Amino acid sequence: MEAGKERLTRNTVRDATRHEIEQLKRENGDLKEIVADLLIETHRLKKTAMPSIDHGGSRR
Repeated sequence: MEAGKERLTRNTVRDATRHEIEQLKRENGDLKEIVADLLIETHRLKKTAMPSIDHGGSRR
């Protein structure tokens, strides 16, 4: 248990492995795609939920 505590308190810095970097890049791409999909969906919902504004003063 003491060894575990010691490892947790030490400031350990290491370089990421090639595998870890590739995995992070894939996850980053997946997250970017999810965000883009959500932005498109939000935009679509706002367009359909908000009433059209007629600048001529009359409502449809």
